[in-house]
Amino acid sequence: MSTGRRVVLLLVAAVVLGVVGRTLMQRTQGPRRVAYHPVVRPLVETLVASGRVEPQARSQLGTVVQSTVAKVRAEEGETVEEAALLVRLADDEAQAAVAEAEAAVDEAQARLDRVQGIGRRLANQALRQARSDYDTASRDYERQSRLIG
Repeated sequence: MSTGRRVVLLLVAAVVLGVVGRTLMQRTQGPRRVAYHPVVRPLVETLVASGRVEPQARSQLGTVVQSTVAKVRAEEGETVEEAALLVRLADDEAQAAVAEAEAAVDEAQARLDRVQGIGRRLANQALRQARSDYDTASRDYERQSRLIG
């Protein structure tokens, strides 16, 4: 076989292999579809409705302290903030109880000061007595050391 024929035969074989390869690729990849490219932009949607809003629950107010209402700070049907002060109660009894407790604290402090003062005086007196006893014992020791020594 001549070289010219070999080249032609190799070219034909390459073309046949290329066609067979392309056909196999198309079958394994599936059919071609048109693709859409996503675009980022704001999404605008408006909803218009009319109606009436009804609360899910009704609130009940109460107190654990028995007292007289001194001032009301909200009217019936008025919208209020969460944790807002709605009613002020008279606090005369509570203020009297606080004053009584403060007086009891002051009395207890005075008693404590008095007891601490007495204790301090007794401790100082005991210290003076101990020093006096020490001085006496020291003099006695020195005198006996001189007599013996």
